[in-house]
Amino acid sequence: SFAKAWRGHGADRAILGGLMGLDVDDERLRNSRNIADAAGMKYSFRNVYLSDTHPNTLLLRVTGESGKALKLQAASIGGGRIEVQYIDDLEAGFAGDKPTLIVPHYDVPGVIAFVAGCLSEANINIARMGVFRQEAGGAAVMIIETDGLPEETVVEKLKLMPSVLNVTLLESL
Repeated sequence: SFAKAWRGHGADRAILGGLMGLDVDDERLRNSRNIADAAGMKYSFRNVYLSDTHPNTLLLRVTGESGKALKLQAASIGGGRIEVQYIDDLEAGFAGDKPTLIVPHYDVPGVIAFVAGCLSEANINIARMGVFRQEAGGAAVMIIETDGLPEETVVEKLKLMPSVLNVTLLESL
C-alpha cells in the first residue's frame, strides 16, 4: 500500500524533512524538496519489492557528507507510529517513542555489562533492550530504550569501550 500512496501522503517530504532535522510540525515540511535541493542534497525515491514486510515499509539508504553510509528499514504501523526493523541488515525492532541508544559493537563478552553498568551509574533505567547479531563474535547491535534521556557524557563514556563501534542517541522520533 505504501508504494501506491507515499507520494500523496507526503512521505517523500517527511523523509527529507526528517533527514534535515525538521520537526513533524514544522511548516517548512511541505517545501522540504525545495529546501533539500537548495541545500545541494542529492536524493531519489523509487518503489522496491520487499518480501515478508509490513505493507507500509520503507528502505532508506543514506550517505552523509562524511561518506558514512546507513541502510535502514522501517514501517509506518499506524497512528503516527513507526517501527525500525533493521539497521545495516541487523535486526533492530524499536519504535523510537522513548530515548533510544543504538550501539553497534563486536559481539564479545563484557560489552553488554559495560553498557548496562554505565547506564546504571547514571541512574538511567532500561525500559527495553534487544541485542542482535549475525554470528557469534561478529557484528552486533544493541538497541536500548530508556526511561530517561542519558546525558552526552554517558554517550561519550560508552564510545570509550574498544568493542563499541559507535553510539547514536535518539531523543525520540
